[in-house]
Amino acid sequence: ELGEAEVLVFAAFAGGNPAVIPDVWRACPNLRWVHSLAAGVDTLVPVLSAIPGGTAVPLTNAKGVFSPSLAEYALCAMLHFNKQVPRLQRNRENRA
Repeated sequence: ELGEAEVLVFAAFAGGNPAVIPDVWRACPNLRWVHSLAAGVDTLVPVLSAIPGGTAVPLTNAKGVFSPSLAEYALCAMLHFNKQVPRLQRNRENRA
C-alpha cells in the first residue's frame, strides 16, 4: 500500500513531475527517504522545502553513478569510428 511506503524514488528525466510530490507526501506518512535517479535535485529541493517536514527527510541523488558508463561509451564510440566499424560492416554485408 502507498501509505506504508518509506522511500520515494523520483525520476525527473523520465517525465516525473515534481508538482505531484506534495500529494504523494500526504499519502505516505511513513516516508523516511527521498531519492532522485538523476544527478541533480534542483527540481526537488524547492518542492520539498515547501512541504512541512520535507527538509527533515534525507534527500539523495545519483551523482557519479553515470560517470563510469559514460566514459565507457565515449571510449567505445571513439574506437568504433577510429577502427571504421561501419565500413567493415558494409564490406562484410557486400561479401555475403
